[in-house]
Amino acid sequence: MMKYVHVKVRPVDEDEKQAAAANTSRLRELRLAKEAIARETGRSQAMLTVKKSRAPRDGQRTLRAS
Repeated sequence: MMKYVHVKVRPVDEDEKQAAAANTSRLRELRLAKEAIARETGRSQAMLTVKKSRAPRDGQRTLRAS
């Protein structure tokens, strides 16, 4: 049975830091673009939709607390 596990930890290269930073900024730009599109489509959809009535339809029973 192993009692000790040796893990080698090396310092992060500058290249790895730059790659991670580039990836993070790319993902952030994509997220912001998606949010902007969702915001724009949400506004346009809200203008196009007709408010639905909450009144029960014909033949539909209402639930009552007993």
